[in-house]
Amino acid sequence: MQQRQVPTDLLTVSAAAERTGLPRTIISGWITTGQLPAVRINGRRHIRAEDLAATQARAHEGEVVPEWRQNRKRAGKRLRAIRE
Repeated sequence: MQQRQVPTDLLTVSAAAERTGLPRTIISGWITTGQLPAVRINGRRHIRAEDLAATQARAHEGEVVPEWRQNRKRAGKRLRAIRE
C-alpha cells in the first residue's frame, strides 16, 4: 500500500487544537457534526487552516472569551479554584 503525500497547507486535528488552544475533542466534534470540513489522508483527518479559522470565528461569534481562559495552563488552575 502506498502512502499519499500530505499537502503542507493542511493541519492534523492535534495541530489544529494546538493552534487554536482548544481541546482535540472540540475540533473532532466540529468535524463530526459537519461544521468543519476535513479530508482523510493515510487514515488521519486533515483540515485547511482557513476552514479552521472560519469555524472558530462562527463558534465564538458574539462571545467574549475571558483572559484567564485564553491561557490553557492558567485556565485549568482557575477552573479548579472555582469548583472548590
